[in-house]
Amino acid sequence: GGKGVVCYNCGKTGHIAPNCPEAKKAGAAAQEDKSGPPISDSKILKSIDDRLSMIQTEIKKPILNSSSSDSDASTVCSDSEIESSPRSKPREVAPPSTSTAEDRLLEDNELYSVYYRAAGHYEVVAKRTPAPQSPDVRQRQWRPMRLNDLVDEAYKDMREYEAVTPWNNDVPVAATRLFVVETGHRDRGVVDLRDYNAECGGSIPEPASIREVMSALRNKGHYSVGQLDLTRAYYSIHFTVAEGAAYPAFYYRDKVYRFTRLPMGWVHSSRVLGICVRDLLDSTPVKEGCIRRVYADNLCYSSPSDELTRAAMQSDRDALNSKGFLIKDEAFEVLDTLSSIKMLGYVVYREDDVTRLKCKERSLPLVTNRRSLLSIAGKAYDELGIIGAGAYKGALCSMAGTGVTPDRKRESMTWPVVGSMYTTAVKIRSALEKTANKSVVWAPPADAKVKLYTDAS
Repeated sequence: GGKGVVCYNCGKTGHIAPNCPEAKKAGAAAQEDKSGPPISDSKILKSIDDRLSMIQTEIKKPILNSSSSDSDASTVCSDSEIESSPRSKPREVAPPSTSTAEDRLLEDNELYSVYYRAAGHYEVVAKRTPAPQSPDVRQRQWRPMRLNDLVDEAYKDMREYEAVTPWNNDVPVAATRLFVVETGHRDRGVVDLRDYNAECGGSIPEPASIREVMSALRNKGHYSVGQLDLTRAYYSIHFTVAEGAAYPAFYYRDKVYRFTRLPMGWVHSSRVLGICVRDLLDSTPVKEGCIRRVYADNLCYSSPSDELTRAAMQSDRDALNSKGFLIKDEAFEVLDTLSSIKMLGYVVYREDDVTRLKCKERSLPLVTNRRSLLSIAGKAYDELGIIGAGAYKGALCSMAGTGVTPDRKRESMTWPVVGSMYTTAVKIRSALEKTANKSVVWAPPADAKVKLYTDAS
């Protein structure tokens, strides 16, 4: 009840603080003050006007500039100086730019168009292709386990680089083909695009022939040789088709897949890749003293020293990587004394500190029918004329067409080679095998004398 308790509000005994009479009186008085007559709208507006006048007066007072970039003296700015000051004016914002990055057309013909897109990637648009067809979902072919592993490896590689995607009904595709295994220097799984290529038009030759490329690289005093293999760069170029054209597709494990990146087996792929690489490297000058040439999916180099060759190759590799052209470590080759380089169908190697060049060894077919004569001539590859195979190859081709009329050309390829023709063909094949190992010096030394031949005038 509060007996014996002292109130902390009034200091008296007999009650507690919540029941203090003095506190109740003070609260009632405060409530009366709050509930006084309401403030009129005119008074509120007048109060706001007075406050605005005070703010404007404060703004118009002289401003003291306590520091200056030109001197330490303090200066006072007038109203006119404040109004003309750049800081006092609202910042002028430039209108939004209406110009946007545009696609660059690198090459355009009736077969395809090559672009560098504003999005930052290269793209080829195929124009001439087979007509769109419903996918031919074939039964899975039986293969030995080793060959199936090669096909699986190739498929995973394409999926890793986003080169293919599962097909859907909205995208036109040509007749599908199966994965096959290609044997040769290295067994590998490939997509058979022969049917697709048959309707894509003939391949356009490279701007420079192998003879021109190799002649430029075999410069006087350039004993160092290097090569970048751009095979993986095919997957860096986007692949689309024009209206009415079809994508190449293939069948793998009960599904149909189509290409979204440049297929390696397409008839125009090597030339398209060369166009894109040349465009990219135009802005990357080669190191001084080094020679660089592009042919299909190869970047070839020569220089007076291995250090210069490596520096030039690394610079180009960095430039290619910056645009998404991924170059594998094993694709970076510089000639040394322990290994050789296979460059554009030729073998470059060092022997006794001398860089030499020879034809790549190939097994020649046996002489059987007239088609085998053409196969022997094709396998005896020597565009540079190192082994002098031109006369031999010409003789074989002439023998294959002897006594053949145009209307029987295809049939004649199955005719057997007999009699004296067989004897001569075997001798030519033997001569080609003997000369295949012939080699020549890659390039003359830097201090070699140059012979000039002139006529009597």
